[in-house]
Amino acid sequence: MEAIYQDYKDQGFIIVDAYTEDANHNPAQPADALAWKNSYGHTFVTLADGSTAYPQAAYNMYSNKTGIPENIIIGRDMVITYHNNGWPDPPDDSEEKAVRAAIEAALAK
Repeated sequence: MEAIYQDYKDQGFIIVDAYTEDANHNPAQPADALAWKNSYGHTFVTLADGSTAYPQAAYNMYSNKTGIPENIIIGRDMVITYHNNGWPDPPDDSEEKAVRAAIEAALAK
């Protein structure tokens, strides 16, 4: 995600990473989010949401029940233009291509 952020940030694209649980599946704390951000070298915003309300609500509303991470692209008009769960396993470039296409379409509006 860092490479995607770097490629589009100057066009107004932002990433907000909501870190919801620690490695032991406990509610996330700010220190957990900071450690996550630093371990991957992310320069975009990373928040800790240790409440149980947001992760469950987001999971119920947007998930196809396969879990997180969630990739949601929201256009400048605040309309969700893309949603999918995480990256393929084993990894390939299909999700990155789809995310980049959705970002480019949203930025073009």
